[in-house]
Amino acid sequence: MYANKENLRDIEAYLDQIDSWGYGSLLFDKRYKWAQIMRVFHSHFGPSPVGLKIVDVGGGLGPLDLYFSKFGSVVNFDLSHDSTWFCTDAEGLLPGAAGPIAELNNLERVTGNFLVEVNELSSKSVDFAYDSCSMIHLRRGFAEFTNTAPMSLTSLGLVLGFSQLYRILKESGKFAFSTDVVLPGGAELKDMVDARTYIGAAEVSGLVADEEASTFDRSVNRSLETIYSRERSFGKFNYEESHADVHALLHTRWPTTTRVSVVTTVFSGSFTPGKQVPALNKSFVIRNRRIFQKVKSKMVLLIFNSLDSR
Repeated sequence: MYANKENLRDIEAYLDQIDSWGYGSLLFDKRYKWAQIMRVFHSHFGPSPVGLKIVDVGGGLGPLDLYFSKFGSVVNFDLSHDSTWFCTDAEGLLPGAAGPIAELNNLERVTGNFLVEVNELSSKSVDFAYDSCSMIHLRRGFAEFTNTAPMSLTSLGLVLGFSQLYRILKESGKFAFSTDVVLPGGAELKDMVDARTYIGAAEVSGLVADEEASTFDRSVNRSLETIYSRERSFGKFNYEESHADVHALLHTRWPTTTRVSVVTTVFSGSFTPGKQVPALNKSFVIRNRRIFQKVKSKMVLLIFNSLDSR
């Protein structure tokens, strides 16, 4: 699902909660992603569940692991828990922010590679897992398990990450995501992937997309085809302003080399574990569903690298 005004109204209460924590000054798209994950969680588990086991994929020092600690045990995997994309105080909060009410005894932050550290979790043990824009960075992947040379256009890392999520989730579990993806019809570049690549990597790993995620290609707003060059908005979204451009708030240019960038938007939804894992091909590489997209991506990569090396 791509952002639309109806969806924004559905998550208004969660955005208000995030603002009440003292995080209202942060980039709108980040608050939007957090609110989307909160909406999926409560839609699936109700307003006040208890005793859940929850996994945060790459949440760093964001506030969601604190928020979810009220509902059970939370394990937050990330490469670092010392700093994040916004300034933090000694307690790991945005300076001046109170943060959500938390049960710190329920929270464990694990530093390291998610693909390695997650093996410490038992199979079929997790009720809820979520990704607020970290899984796409696994796309760099590896050519094979014994080869750690980065590959800029492989989905292997995504497949391995989703396969681990399939392994640890209970049959009744839910995986929520809200992540940056390239604009529909745009070329993939490095770890910025098309929504179809994200969905495809999850499905080949045994996860089943919900209606929001699986029908996204039939509800793409035409304005998503517009290339936005302005930065993300730092201000709060005014739900009553009919002229407000929702999509402009959720677009940005991500620098991919010293000279070029790719424009992204936000895509969200959730997955549940399927009955069995589909057989993966021997190379563990997802074939892009659209040959044209694959060829175009490689051509764009070659052009960008050529520009960058000049």
